[in-house]
Amino acid sequence: RKMRSWCQRVDRAARRLQGWCRRRWLAARLLQEAERLRARKTYPVDRPPPPPSQWQQLPQPAAAQEPMPQEAMQQAQPRRAPSVSAPCGASPALGGAGVLCP
Repeated sequence: RKMRSWCQRVDRAARRLQGWCRRRWLAARLLQEAERLRARKTYPVDRPPPPPSQWQQLPQPAAAQEPMPQEAMQQAQPRRAPSVSAPCGASPALGGAGVLCP
């Protein structure tokens, strides 16, 4: 019986001590957070630039809005790789894609 009451007293004291430690730790953490926020207000930081997806479209000059001539469109198109088919009748499967061509 004495042992049981002693264990209960020790458990109660441990819970009180743990609660006190937690409250103290929480108060310290809140003070640090408040100090950090105060410092952030007094020393504002430049915001990072917006991501490319949020960039605004720059106004185009009037000359660039006109349709491009046919020659300029052909030059602007990407170059295509040469065709794999053999133009002279040689079968690429036989390895003669360019062998029979003049």
